[in-house]
Amino acid sequence: MNSWFFSKKGRLYVSGAKTDTEKIEAFQTNFEDVFEEIACEPDEKSQNWNTDQFWLAYDAIQAYKDFRLGPVSEQSLEQKTLNNLNFLIANKEETLMPHKDFLRMLKEDILSYGTLADYTLRRIAGFKETSVEDIQDLKNELGEDYLIKEKNRQKEQKKEIIIAIENKIL
Repeated sequence: MNSWFFSKKGRLYVSGAKTDTEKIEAFQTNFEDVFEEIACEPDEKSQNWNTDQFWLAYDAIQAYKDFRLGPVSEQSLEQKTLNNLNFLIANKEETLMPHKDFLRMLKEDILSYGTLADYTLRRIAGFKETSVEDIQDLKNELGEDYLIKEKNRQKEQKKEIIIAIENKIL
């Protein structure tokens, strides 16, 4: 018998645990990768649950130390965006200097919070050292303190989504 447990709080990445009869393995993933495991028909009946196994897996997910799944490859959107941000942050171009803190905040968001939409990540990945106007436009749209607001919002958020699946042979 295999069991899958997924936990998601806010817009952060999904934590999961897969169990078999002997061990519990916690991991980070994203919703798209686990969808096939949690999909079911609307009229599918729930089954009785092994509550001891559930709480062991829940505790394993809560104790899991890796905050999120890192970019998968150099070709991933997040990695391209991080590469471009690293380039812009290290760049000595005088016109970029007033935007360095904002660029660092964008990098922190990608590495630790994952709140930026793919559209925004694509915009950032396309920034050039001459894109000062584009950087300023994004700063105006998001706000210079957007990540501080997002961190506070996530601290206050109490709702947690938990999905538990136990594959039983009937």
